[in-house]
Amino acid sequence: SNMSVLLVSKKMALRTLYQTLLDSDLARLHVIAQQWGITLVAERKSDVAARFSGDVGAGLKVAAGVAYAVNGNVDSQVNGSVSVLHDSGFNVTGAVGQQDLDVGTRDPFFWYAKLGYIWSGGIGDTAFAIDYTQADDVAVLDDEFTAYGAFVVQHIDNLGAELYLGVRNHELDRTAQEFDDIVAVLGGARIKF
Repeated sequence: SNMSVLLVSKKMALRTLYQTLLDSDLARLHVIAQQWGITLVAERKSDVAARFSGDVGAGLKVAAGVAYAVNGNVDSQVNGSVSVLHDSGFNVTGAVGQQDLDVGTRDPFFWYAKLGYIWSGGIGDTAFAIDYTQADDVAVLDDEFTAYGAFVVQHIDNLGAELYLGVRNHELDRTAQEFDDIVAVLGGARIKF
């Protein structure tokens, strides 16, 4: 298992951070934070994330993460995801996130789901997946974006290569405007050296 927690500032140099902590009553908190693998900062631009990856038994492998951020005109942002792979090859992924903006009434939100299957055999694993995502209020209040697709990846073990092909439909609904759907087809190869 692997678990980590991280809180980072984009403006404060690490040296300044340590000096601040050592010169204050936060020195004890700093020692505790080090024991837990946490970095503490006192800036408005910061984030915290926790991640887990490991075998949880019953033939299940899990990878998950959750994050919280404050940055610029974003009062807060929270998002997370979890992926589960069963020994049978079936796998699922889910993700969700939301921003609380400090201007206007728009608070963007999204969610994502994927169902997949990995078949082992032949020249290498073959992975199949379908997915769906929805995002609301990302660019304009009351926007609704949806996308769904299907994908296949063929591993070629002897070459250290992968061939992939996917298709995804993108739809945007916006009040008082019409947009055509966009269908994208993506195919290619990747070779690992």
